[in-house]
Amino acid sequence: MLGAMDKARIDLRQVSAALLSRCGALITHKPFEELR
Repeated sequence: MLGAMDKARIDLRQVSAALLSRCGALITHKPFEELR
């Protein structure tokens, strides 16, 4: 049970990191006015 929880936590961390990097790339490539 704990192993599954740890794996889920690691997967969530990887997903959040990927989303953050994608959002960061979008923000750096486009001005804020375009995103609104």
